[in-house]
Amino acid sequence: FEMNSSLNSVNRCAFEGCSSLNDILLPSSLKNIGSGAFAKCSSLSRFSIPSSVDRIKLATFADCKSLVEIDIPSSIVSIEKYAFYRCKSLKKISIPKLILSIQKFAFYQCSSLSEITIPDSLQTIEANSFRKCSSLSQVLIPSKVLADSNAFSKNTKIILI
Repeated sequence: FEMNSSLNSVNRCAFEGCSSLNDILLPSSLKNIGSGAFAKCSSLSRFSIPSSVDRIKLATFADCKSLVEIDIPSSIVSIEKYAFYRCKSLKKISIPKLILSIQKFAFYQCSSLSEITIPDSLQTIEANSFRKCSSLSQVLIPSKVLADSNAFSKNTKIILI
């Protein structure tokens, strides 16, 4: 995209399955990234969400098996269902302070995820949000956060603090 691009939306499933896409720079004019927009982009290794975007929609990055690094700006208020579903190379995630809830299966089977930063402002972690995140060993959950009893299920070595 050109530096002065006026692009304001990436449509639903726009780049889905683009196996040769490994990096993309989106313009600061972008306001919306549609559901599944980058799903199954098997070579996508890093992604920076522009600060003008306010939510990570349903399955936006689902099955991006090479995604190691994601920059989630403080403008994000919602991480929807299946947002990072089976992003098996994702190593760490920092949840922005405006997010109140992490929806079901948001980080399901992110098997390399070993570090999560959860802000005090988060209210709920829904069922199966971090299910089968086998590299998680310790998660500090602020006392005010209501985590579903299955939020971290199938993580055999995890200690919730």
